[in-house]
Amino acid sequence: MAATDLFEFLLLLLIIALEVVAQRLRLPSSIALIAGGTALAMIPGPRIEMPPELALILFMPPPRRRRRAGRVQAQLQGESLLNDAASLMLVRVAVVAPISHRFSIGTAMQTFSMLTAGGVAVGLVIGLTAIRIYPRLRDTSLVVLTSLLVSWGSYIIHERLEVSGVLATITTGMLIGWHQHKVFSASMRPHIVSFWKVVVFLMEAAVFMQIGFSLREITMRIGSLPGVWALYGVPVCGTLAAIFLARFLWVYGAIPVTRACAALTGRPMPLHPGGMRSS
Repeated sequence: MAATDLFEFLLLLLIIALEVVAQRLRLPSSIALIAGGTALAMIPGPRIEMPPELALILFMPPPRRRRRAGRVQAQLQGESLLNDAASLMLVRVAVVAPISHRFSIGTAMQTFSMLTAGGVAVGLVIGLTAIRIYPRLRDTSLVVLTSLLVSWGSYIIHERLEVSGVLATITTGMLIGWHQHKVFSASMRPHIVSFWKVVVFLMEAAVFMQIGFSLREITMRIGSLPGVWALYGVPVCGTLAAIFLARFLWVYGAIPVTRACAALTGRPMPLHPGGMRSS
């Protein structure tokens, strides 16, 4: 067995063990996975590297442990769907700014708008194409495989076109999900949902483990954990505080807007087309 295969096998076992521990202790899975990844990264051995943008994807855990208002939970889920995609695009713009040595708010907003509009537009095209193809497929396994290829291919195509692949994939998924009762039979939908639950679980676990892996390289660059805290402690705490405050302001501020839209249209406005972890 190759070293990479053995690492992937052991990593999957560790993910399962950490998930079980998190459920027993009633802790968010993300906390246990990040802690596990950090502990594993501190073991002496080859350095594990990852794309920097992947380490920035820190999602809020699903609000399932405590009961809260259904409207607030739905608002959180819908807000998170596009929030993470927009954040990734802003990071992409921010990373280019110091390299070019010429930063302009107008140029940054134009780039952000082009990435957003391009991703949504091409995502609609791919989604509409997929909606026309799905009814022609009768085999459930083929439909499940095609759903994976559509999401994967959507991201790759949009990145090739230099637009937002994240927003493109979200748009495609939302469009297919909106028409799922028309394009998928009742017998197919449970199989598709079960398949994607497993895929989402593995992807989320891998992301949080990789976040833990990235902490080792940060520590090695600075020299020690106290040095990391002294250098980044205040900025990180301030950033987290701003994120949580902005999220609460956005969520509770958007509720009156949805009520006003519902009053104008005469029917309820949907709040969450996707899960908490979204993209």
